[in-house]
Amino acid sequence: MKNYLTFNHIAPLIISLFLSIFIFKISHGLLLILTFIPAIVIALIFYYIITDTKNSNSLFKDSILITYLTGIAMHFIQFIEEYTGGFIQELAVNGTFIHRLTREIYNTPSYTQNNFVIFYMVTYSILIIALIGFVRKEKASIFFLSLFIMVGLVGNGIEHIVYAVIVKGYFPGLFFSVVEFIVGIILIMQFISFKRNLI
Repeated sequence: MKNYLTFNHIAPLIISLFLSIFIFKISHGLLLILTFIPAIVIALIFYYIITDTKNSNSLFKDSILITYLTGIAMHFIQFIEEYTGGFIQELAVNGTFIHRLTREIYNTPSYTQNNFVIFYMVTYSILIIALIGFVRKEKASIFFLSLFIMVGLVGNGIEHIVYAVIVKGYFPGLFFSVVEFIVGIILIMQFISFKRNLI
């Protein structure tokens, strides 16, 4: 019978709980809650599926590390695209559908540039710490990679594509969010491929 009370099983659950509480605390309305909480749940499930193997150390491949670093680099560039393109201002433009979506449907007041930058910088700090854990072959670090895949890469890509469809044109952050989406799919495929080889 498998032992499900190890650090690598419990730690992601605790981290998910604290992340969820943090999201509930900082979210101005429902926007972050409806965006991040489902992604945290999906990332947790993905983590358990991927690491459910006797030889999980074999998941720490250089190819995954390279793709992960590429994803972080694209996330930095996408942040620049959002920031310089006026992502926050676009969300705050009165009368637009995106504004109504965030204000009326999500009940979310506009975020400030400071909130925006702080949120991204904290995220990048976590991603770098997770990178250190991955290099040291800490199994729990794969949870942070899973979270980054589901939220920062695939989720972010889908969100920006939806916004672009809504406004029927370019929305700040769109171009590199598509690249992030592709990198996220590649990471998912890499993990699944390596997991199959371990079965």
